Amino acid sequence: NSSVLRSIISSILHSKENSQSENNLPSKALIEEALNLLDSLQSSAEKEATNAYNFKQKNLSNKQVCDNTLGESVIVGIRNDSIITLLSQKSLSAVHSLRKMMLNFGPSKSKGRKALMSTLSNIITNQNPSKALAITCLVSALCLYDSDDERSLSEDDHRSLSRAVVSGLLPNGRYDNQNKKKQKKIEQSQNDDELDIESQVFANSFGSHAVLALLKVAKGDTHNIKIDLHIVTGLSRAFISDYTPEIKKMASDVIRQKLYIYDDADMLENDNFVLPSNVISVKKVQVTGALGLAAEIGPFCQMSPITLVYLSVEMNLWHAAERICDSAILNNSLETHEAVHALIDSASTRHLFRQSDAYATYFYNNGGRSRYTEARFKHACDTISKVVLKRHYPIVEKQVERVDKAFERVQNDKSKFEEQGDEQEEEEEKENNRNGPQEIREFALKRVIDVGDQETAHRFSSLWNIGFLYNEEEMEKYAQSRREKYIQWDDVFSDSSSSVDAIPVPDLIDDPDEMINSFRVLESTVNKNNPVIGFDVEWGDDGDGAALLQLSTMKKAILIDIPTLSTTVEGCNSLECTVGKLFAGQGSTTVAAGFSCKQDLSRLRASPSVTDTHWFHGTSAFIDIKPMIGNSIPKLKLLGLSRICKHYLGKPLDKSEQCSLWTNRPLSLSQRTYAALDAWAVVAIYQKLPPIKLPRDRNSQVFDKYD
Repeated sequence: NSSVLRSIISSILHSKENSQSENNLPSKALIEEALNLLDSLQSSAEKEATNAYNFKQKNLSNKQVCDNTLGESVIVGIRNDSIITLLSQKSLSAVHSLRKMMLNFGPSKSKGRKALMSTLSNIITNQNPSKALAITCLVSALCLYDSDDERSLSEDDHRSLSRAVVSGLLPNGRYDNQNKKKQKKIEQSQNDDELDIESQVFANSFGSHAVLALLKVAKGDTHNIKIDLHIVTGLSRAFISDYTPEIKKMASDVIRQKLYIYDDADMLENDNFVLPSNVISVKKVQVTGALGLAAEIGPFCQMSPITLVYLSVEMNLWHAAERICDSAILNNSLETHEAVHALIDSASTRHLFRQSDAYATYFYNNGGRSRYTEARFKHACDTISKVVLKRHYPIVEKQVERVDKAFERVQNDKSKFEEQGDEQEEEEEKENNRNGPQEIREFALKRVIDVGDQETAHRFSSLWNIGFLYNEEEMEKYAQSRREKYIQWDDVFSDSSSSVDAIPVPDLIDDPDEMINSFRVLESTVNKNNPVIGFDVEWGDDGDGAALLQLSTMKKAILIDIPTLSTTVEGCNSLECTVGKLFAGQGSTTVAAGFSCKQDLSRLRASPSVTDTHWFHGTSAFIDIKPMIGNSIPKLKLLGLSRICKHYLGKPLDKSEQCSLWTNRPLSLSQRTYAALDAWAVVAIYQKLPPIKLPRDRNSQVFDKYD
């Protein structure tokens, strides 16, 4: 390690850009400051490592104890006054102490992260040329692994510890949190004139020469030294602003060597990718290192991005394939469109239709346009086939709408792309002469007919103006089968005192006075021995708040139009003195019961309010029956409300309207029925559960046990 690192540091220091003295080296003051920084860092890391070892010695495994006993500094004394040797030795000493510190703490433990950032704080803040030199030397040392060194860690342990340290040393590491990044950007935009241009120049130069030297070592496999290409990629991203042709050429050679890519044309013979047999035996971590380096440096003048995309896909490294395409675009590769096509087509061939659609959308302007409508069409067909089986028909309509918009977008953009002269995209698009909007409707209608839903098929055929033979007898049979299979409104809300067979399905409440009156009636139907009101919330895709709140007892249900009521002062006041008091547990012993209701409560809190105090201001009087069910019957804890209803009530809920457009008004009868029964089912199941103490505040036993 020492000899290899000396050659790397020599390359860094003897570059023409960094020369400031007669001996072709940076200034003496710069190097002395870097050495002092390394000394200080090594001392701090050694101290933290000792503290961690003493504090957690009893909990360490035998392997960790053994490793720590070998933890004497690799460099006991410095006998050579050579600047390069000094930097090499001090870098190795500091790296050894940092690894030992992370080993004792554990690289993924919070105390280890805090200790790392505390130790590195002096070297990573207020960047200057000497700190850039020190960091470059440290990262170069962290890249190296000597497989012949019996005292060293295993390769896997060495890799994880080194990457943990690097993530703290380099910008954009996992410990460089988002807030710091944002603050740094703000400060930089406000102080552009005060930026240390000299530090940036030095950092770019140090990084460029370090990366080039490391790649040369990686290519030559010098002295059984292995180079972690993930760390080389991180160093490149952090310090190098523009990659030289020499770096790109060397990166290309290393990538070809690691991935056994000797001839792109041979691997793409007859348009069929042939995965090199040697790659199959290579560890995935080594493959991802080479692919990450390719995505960062973009050596696509020397090698084809198409080959790398196919190789990534064959090894199921989809994110790497996507990054390769991004890099090809950034580096203006002539094969960008072909690489994007390879990615989209590979996903489609493997029936990953959602992924294929996402790629075609993301790369729409860079090769995705010719695949866009076909990918969207296949994704829609795949989704429709699945949701029709569950009777989620609103999703079918959404998918049809998405296909319409996709074909409309391509048609509208046609003239723009013709002006740009994109002949290849135009030619491939002409080959796809599918009438998508018509075909997706015919496909959806056929799937609905296949599951025997004559009523919905008749509705879709009328909506889309497609011929359909309406069979009234078949429709009645289908409707009867669903009545027998699912819980029906008439079965649970019958009114024995009325000549009418059942209580009508409630309309939405959007008037403040009606809200107060209806809530009073609802409270009057609460079971005094078990004072619980069931609730459920529905929402749409276009906002954070609730679109509908359903409340129910065993005898009555109400549906509350939250968006309408919450936009007026009177409406908010009516919600506060009804819904707000119920959930806050004010003035009543009744509590609200929901099923897996964390998201429901979040939606209610996020709903609009035009009053000074939000109408939904407390949740001390609610219970979630899902954990209670799991505690009572463990095998049910992962099931949804519909299947739990079948267990307790004999029939499941009909969830066909679950994905409806809940923000649309007016809601259909089937939507209102579905919504009311959801809230009713919670109360009905709760009545079947073993008795528990109802919560009156957040410290109750119910919350300790179930929340």
